[in-house]
Amino acid sequence: MSSANGKRRLTASQLRALASDTYYGDQVLLSDINRVVGLVETKFDERWVTSDSVYRLADLIDRPTCHMDMSDDDDDYDRCPADFRPYVCSRCGSVIFLDFKPHCCPICEAEVVDE
Repeated sequence: MSSANGKRRLTASQLRALASDTYYGDQVLLSDINRVVGLVETKFDERWVTSDSVYRLADLIDRPTCHMDMSDDDDDYDRCPADFRPYVCSRCGSVIFLDFKPHCCPICEAEVVDE
């Protein structure tokens, strides 16, 4: 598991734990959410968070994507086992030998999307 996926799962688990805590009834303190997600409140007003915090939140939510195309390199075909095809991840550049087109890159864990 990549560190990004690990962070997503840990953050999701911590948010669920906050939601299940009944100390405040069915409400959750925004400051607790900010702490778990890593949002940094501005020094001017606790209702505002920094732009960097919003980018961090987007990175937690958005799973990286890639395209997985057949390799154009003859050397990749020479190294490829029989009945397999060499695929190249557009995100990390790894060459993967598989007998099917994968749904995610086994190296960088980016989700494979069609154009």
